[in-house]
Amino acid sequence: MSSPNLRGPVPASALVTATLIVTALVGCSSPGSSTKTTDPAWAMELVPDPTSTLERTIMPKPAHPSLTVPAAFTQVAIRYEHQDGRPVVVTRSQVGASGYGGEHVTTVIGKDDGTIYGYTRQTADFSADALPSREEAEQAAFRLLNSIDPAFAQGLATQWIDRHDETVADANGAPAIVSGMKVKTRHTSGLYTWVIVGADNKIVTYERDVAWNTEHSRRQTAMWLHDAWVTSRDRGGAELGGMNAPLKS
Repeated sequence: MSSPNLRGPVPASALVTATLIVTALVGCSSPGSSTKTTDPAWAMELVPDPTSTLERTIMPKPAHPSLTVPAAFTQVAIRYEHQDGRPVVVTRSQVGASGYGGEHVTTVIGKDDGTIYGYTRQTADFSADALPSREEAEQAAFRLLNSIDPAFAQGLATQWIDRHDETVADANGAPAIVSGMKVKTRHTSGLYTWVIVGADNKIVTYERDVAWNTEHSRRQTAMWLHDAWVTSRDRGGAELGGMNAPLKS
């Protein structure tokens, strides 16, 4: 497999590599299935970031007022990719040399039309102790959806709402659980959209227009927000299996 197409202010060498064993979360399954990772197999070795201080002074811009980026985060990579045949720009922001598997904010935005196809804020401050109720999560999710694209939001129907956990390395390299309430919806087009709402009704993750391969019971749309999928794809690794998208998506 060819190496990733990296452009922008940070050279390809600025990408930090990590060895990780995590379960990538695709989110198309029903509550109570493998979308939860409260006790995942988890191992990581972080590698120092070679990027110079000068190169790391670029501040990331929020894709939307509710899709926040911590003040201490800097943009470390821009990659031009495709998602379901559409050209997209994938940006990654992080603090220090956290690298893949560590805390990060990643966005997937349409190159031609500016559509926000994905956003995730994988930071250790989303504690399970302050989760919103199902009703609060649904209200927060649809406030976001209507503020981004009201016409699109009208075609969405809630399918289920449940707790959703993922695991990242915190600032000290220790595993931390990122918790939220996931509001999964289906559009009249047949594609899926979801919003994960965390503490204080802040948005953890937003993805739209996700295709599901019914025949193979797995996600079809590329998983640019998920570190395990991205690193396995970039390294020509083995398919992740389960409900994860094929690496060539």
